[in-house]
Order: sequence, then structure tokens, then C-alpha cells
Amino acid sequence: ASSIGVNPDSIAGVVSSALRGRTLPRFNSNGRQIPVRMRFREEDRAELDDLNNFLVRTDDGRYSSIGSITRPAMLKSETYIRRSNKKVSYTIGMKLKTGEEKQARRAIDNARRNIDLPEGVSFSEIKVTFDDDEVDTGLIVIGLSIVFIYMLIAFLFESMLMPLSIVLTIPLAAIGAVWVHYFTSPGSFIVRIWPTAETNMDQMGMVGAILLLGIVVNNGIVLVDYVNRLRDTGMERAEALLLATKHRFRPIVMTALTTIFGMIPLTIADSSEMGMSFKSFGYMIIGGMTSATFFTLLAVPVFYTLIDDAQKALRNILATVFDRSTKASVAK
Repeated sequence: ASSIGVNPDSIAGVVSSALRGRTLPRFNSNGRQIPVRMRFREEDRAELDDLNNFLVRTDDGRYSSIGSITRPAMLKSETYIRRSNKKVSYTIGMKLKTGEEKQARRAIDNARRNIDLPEGVSFSEIKVTFDDDEVDTGLIVIGLSIVFIYMLIAFLFESMLMPLSIVLTIPLAAIGAVWVHYFTSPGSFIVRIWPTAETNMDQMGMVGAILLLGIVVNNGIVLVDYVNRLRDTGMERAEALLLATKHRFRPIVMTALTTIFGMIPLTIADSSEMGMSFKSFGYMIIGGMTSATFFTLLAVPVFYTLIDDAQKALRNILATVFDRSTKASVAK
């Protein structure tokens, strides 16, 4: 087609307009906007051979029939074409058993060396799992994230101990994240019932874990901030905790539910359509938010009480020590 001055996209556009139609600007009839769609008559597009009579415009302004340029035929093809760096690519995914990653990698490398690929075709590896070194790096990143979150909360609350009542909710999120991955791991009873729910912890799951750190502390921040404001008005601690939990229950649950339901499409989407699986990412957020929301309303008041008592005890100890040192210096 290109050799005679016809763009292949022009052919595709003509065929698409003829068979599926093309939407035109709306027709205004006495103030009423009527949608308009144009396509060929039924008798002009009933058979495959009718495509030969469709005309396409060449670069020099002439018109040529599709039959003189190409031969229409019914063939099987891909539903979509995926490209990487402007090159057509196909992804082959494999699920490896735990502990057999190295053996499988050697077998894959041997198979790749024994395959004679056509000119212009090559293999490239897309890594979605991680090895031990990457796990260690991920844990370091998570640890640093927790430290930064603690420092920010400490700055906002002007306290070094009170942020612990919020940061301690992070392990509560880990409970749900671990369990949801356990129930969706290969061989679990849920996977036997619903095979498409199967997933493994991968790099997207690690990204979800890091993102989860910043999400789960929001509930604790909202709750503790409201408790502090109530106490500033003179309210007793126990009463402030009860009232804050009651008044912030609805916003906390609604925020969690919007996040959880927003992640559901990622867990049920077909990874072949997106190019990679986001299931572990969605499961991480869903599991962590579910357990963190449930336990936050119970654990934060307990942590707050314990840390507030410890803070008061520490102040009393420091006051006693400084008072004794002051008296001793005066006596001298």
C-alpha cells in the first residue's frame, strides 16, 4: 500500500467507517440536538468481497479500490497489540514454585539459547518478583518510611511519645496484609474455589506496602488530634477518648471503605490486558486497611492511654530528679 501512496491507516479508517460507522456533528432540528452516525448501506457491506469496492485516497489525490491494493481475508489475530519502545512485544508469564526459582531460571536460560529466533526478534526479561537482596532493600525502605512518618507526626503534635500511639497501628495493618496474601497464595482453599484470585507477593505488593504505611496512620492522626482538642477544653482523658471514638467512627470507616472498594478493580482485572498484575498491590491495600481500621478504633485509645501514663510518669521522675539535684546544690 505504501508503495503506491496509500497509508495503511487510511485503509483501516475507511473499513472502520464503512462497517462500524463514524459519528458526525449533531444535527440541530428546532433546538433539538439529534445524534448522527454515518456508515455504508447494508447491501454495500454484507459480504467480505464488498470490501474490494471501497475506495481509499492516495497521496496524489486519486482514489483506488481496496481490492486493487490488498486482498481482504478473515484471519485470526490478536485482540490488541502491545508495544515496548515502539516494538511489538508479547509477554510470556510463568508461575514458579517456591524454592525452585533458580532451577527454573537455568532451564529458561537453556531454552532461550536453543531457540533460533527470526531476524529482528529477541528475548528480554521483565522481572516482577524479587530476590533476597531486593527483599532486604524493601524492608530498609519500609523502615525509613516509618521513621519519616514518626518524625512528621512528632513535629505536628509537638511530642516525642504521643506519635507512638499512631505509629503502633502500622503492625496492625500488617496483620491484614499478611493474611490476605496467605488466603490468596497458590494452594489455598480460596484459590481452589476461585482460581483467578491467586497471587504472589511481588514488587507491586512491596509498593503497596510502602503506600499502606502512609494511609493507615491517617485514622490514628484524626482520632488522636480530636482527643487532644477535647482535652484542651478541659475534658477528662477517658471521656475525650470515648467521645472522639464515637464522633470519628463514621469518617474513619467511610474513608477506609472508599479506599478498599477503590482497590477491588485491581484485584479482579485481567493482568494480560494491563501488561502486568496489580493484584498483590490491591490485596495489600485491602487487607491492611481492613485490619487497621478495625483495630485502630480499639488499639489507638489503649495505646494513647498507656503512652499518656508513661509520659506523666516520666515527667514526675524527671521533676523529682531535678528537684533533688536543686536541693542538693542549695545545701552545698
